[in-house]
Amino acid sequence: MEAEKELIMNGVDFKTWIKLFSQSWEDKNSAAFSDLFSIDSVYYTSPFNPPVNGREEIRSSAEKLFQDQSNLKINYEVLFFENNAGICRCWCRYFSIHKENLIKLDGIFFCRFDKNNLCNSFNSWWNKEAEIS
Repeated sequence: MEAEKELIMNGVDFKTWIKLFSQSWEDKNSAAFSDLFSIDSVYYTSPFNPPVNGREEIRSSAEKLFQDQSNLKINYEVLFFENNAGICRCWCRYFSIHKENLIKLDGIFFCRFDKNNLCNSFNSWWNKEAEIS
């Protein structure tokens, strides 16, 4: 009997995942956004904040975040992928409804994936340009 081959994500899969991540964020689709993560995923929005734990908390957190954003545009560049882990640069801009100003962010994502190509660990580091009123 041949051993079952474990599914392993590759660089093309990671680029597709980042594209879906960005598109669901731009579309403010919290269900599609959270479906990119495993049920037990850990999502760090910053190295200084506690993580968001699990798909349902990620969905809820995304819903809250999306409510404050309009005219969001995300760009990304895959920098590295190996052994089910990838690094991506991401930059975006949006209008903050609450603050009534333009927000520009540039950052790095470090993502790890399970055998189902779902992200099970997401770390983000953002730099924010001065807010433009």
